[in-house]
Amino acid sequence: MSQVSSRRAALAFMLSATLMPLAAPAFARKRKAQPRIAPATLMVVATLHDLHEVNPRYGYDDLYRLIAGFKPDWVGLEMRPEDVTGDPVWLASVYPKEVVDLRAAYGDKVFGFDWLGDELNGKPLPVGWFESTPIGELQAQTGDAPELHTPEKQALAVRLSDIATQKRAVLETASARQVNDGRYDALCVAYDNTLKAYYDGTRFAGITAFNTGRKARIAANIAQFAKAHSGERIAVITGPDHRSAVMNFFAGNPVDHVVMKPVTKA
Repeated sequence: MSQVSSRRAALAFMLSATLMPLAAPAFARKRKAQPRIAPATLMVVATLHDLHEVNPRYGYDDLYRLIAGFKPDWVGLEMRPEDVTGDPVWLASVYPKEVVDLRAAYGDKVFGFDWLGDELNGKPLPVGWFESTPIGELQAQTGDAPELHTPEKQALAVRLSDIATQKRAVLETASARQVNDGRYDALCVAYDNTLKAYYDGTRFAGITAFNTGRKARIAANIAQFAKAHSGERIAVITGPDHRSAVMNFFAGNPVDHVVMKPVTKA
């Protein structure tokens, strides 16, 4: 073989070796494209319960307009799934006004995501149901408990009172956007952490354990529903003290095909 032929053969070999890695992606592009899964759009809104009546910037009608403007395919309410189809008169005796109103307004678009304890699953809630539960009975004993009157516990009690005052001020004066911009959520986290320290080492530790478990159930139930409804718009209405747990759940455990929509309306 001549020197020219040898050089041409070597060049051809080097070119083929250089181009070989490109062949796999080119081949891969010929495979059938996987269908794109449209994400669910989730907006989590904290309500004020009866404080909607006194807040001049975030009344019931402000909440209802906010939800309607989102144009939801589904509306999640902080009620047990088994209660969603309950009699309206009975619902009004055990649930806040906004829950009852939104249940009536959105009908078959409503789903419930709350959990109030396994002992109540599937059972109708009586008026004043909480006081008769183990946690409610335990809560009623905290006022006279000597273990909560040590200097250390009393210092924590003062801190709890201070945070509660700050929370109340927000709920009585803030707009929907401000209640849901994360600052109130931070107060809730501070309150929960302080309450845990207050009850730790006492017979009342089960109260914070129940509260933590309930919030975890709420967040997981919402995530499960959102994952099953890709491409749809879901408005979730929570009590003000539960929104932080839901938002932190999604921040720490990103859910595939779920996009979080902030509350932007004033």
